Amino acid sequence: MNHQQFHRGDVWFVRITENATPSLALIVSHEDEDGVMPFVAVVPHEARQAETEFDATVTTRFISEGVFNVQRLCALRAEQFLQHLGVLVPQDMDSVEKCLYRWLDL
Repeated sequence: MNHQQFHRGDVWFVRITENATPSLALIVSHEDEDGVMPFVAVVPHEARQAETEFDATVTTRFISEGVFNVQRLCALRAEQFLQHLGVLVPQDMDSVEKCLYRWLDL
């Protein structure tokens, strides 16, 4: 069993489906007091240009060019997380959150 803690703003290599190639994803859910969650909400990263208002462009040293596509929001189990890559700075997390809130009409 994976006892890894997950935190909002962390970027991970994940395997979204069993046969999928690992990809980047950003954790957008809040952890409980222990940092343990049975399911973790993530926004996948795609290596392409922004096409819609729901694509958040983030540029940081550990992420290649591309966007976080908030319309692909999904929940993953702990065993789907492969490797922690880093943490987004607050300004970049704000950019993704604004796209997510716009998509959810909040």
